[in-house]
Amino acid sequence: MKKENKIGPKLSAIAKSKGLTQQFLADQCQISRLTIQRFFKGHTELKCGDLTQLLTLLGFSLEDQIDRSFASSGQINFEQEWNEITTTLQKLSPRVQKVLIEQINWWKKQEGVEPRFLPHQNRYVEAQRETHGDSIYFSNNIKVATV
Repeated sequence: MKKENKIGPKLSAIAKSKGLTQQFLADQCQISRLTIQRFFKGHTELKCGDLTQLLTLLGFSLEDQIDRSFASSGQINFEQEWNEITTTLQKLSPRVQKVLIEQINWWKKQEGVEPRFLPHQNRYVEAQRETHGDSIYFSNNIKVATV
């Protein structure tokens, strides 16, 4: 059973309140109007970069949100942050979860640094593996999630 996204309809309402058309948003994100329409109806998901760009067009800054979270506590509570990330990941399809985890691992390799929440990521991957099997996190015999 396919899970519908719940954020699309909420973002649709925000776009309407700001007078932004689906065509304008699609043009700015360089994706089709049909993709925006399906996302707003909750029938599809956007790639991470497209979603980030859409959020920016709607007046949301993920970087600012992270900065506020950091500033309010004086330091990042990685356990709390990871719990929020996990809650968000669970709302996404397994395919999108896999892509995000691949991006985290890619970043880790590029920077030569392990994110501080990596042990939490590993526990999450293991839990998902138990639920969905290895096929979600492994493709073409390439390990994409560190455990």
